Amino acid sequence: MFNLLRKEMIQGLSNIKHTLGLLVVLIILGKQLIPEGIYFYIILGIVYVLTNTADTMDEFKKGVYIINSLPVTRKEVVFSKYLSGTIICILVTAIFQIITYVGGPFGLPVLKFYPAFIIICFITFYNAISYLLYFCIPFRISNILRIIVYTITYGFCFGFLSKSSQKETLDMINGLGLNFNLIVLGILMLFAISMFVSLRVYENKDL
Repeated sequence: MFNLLRKEMIQGLSNIKHTLGLLVVLIILGKQLIPEGIYFYIILGIVYVLTNTADTMDEFKKGVYIINSLPVTRKEVVFSKYLSGTIICILVTAIFQIITYVGGPFGLPVLKFYPAFIIICFITFYNAISYLLYFCIPFRISNILRIIVYTITYGFCFGFLSKSSQKETLDMINGLGLNFNLIVLGILMLFAISMFVSLRVYENKDL
């Protein structure tokens, strides 16, 4: 299990170079977004590229056959995918927090804990849907659907994270209060259900 998780992490992080294209998009969109919005798009984009690129490499390199020859179970394959996606999300967010705190004295907007936690929760919600598609639907179809979900997520969030709606967005976030705890609980439950369904489908799947 640990070796499989390490493989997922190394394979994902080795594709960091593919995220450079995000800079072009963010240069175009940056002036229209609040600082938290810029960080959200950067982190979501990096997590998407790292995890999806690793999954695509597995498919084209027939990694499934390699996995079948290893002393691991399909349960461990599912757990390692979900866990590696979560770890990468937390790791990337933490790195950006450190960078912004170091750059704060030089005018770089700081990514504080609460917005960072919201970003992690949102990406966890996204990963729950993305990995469910990955394990339950044939790869070529699921890959297209994951791109569609990612594109819709980008477009949907733009309205909330643009400078024109900054006050309304911040008021909404600050006003969540106890409801935020319920939202986090709901996301965790969805993530657990997604993993359980993926496990059941993948264990009975003809690879």
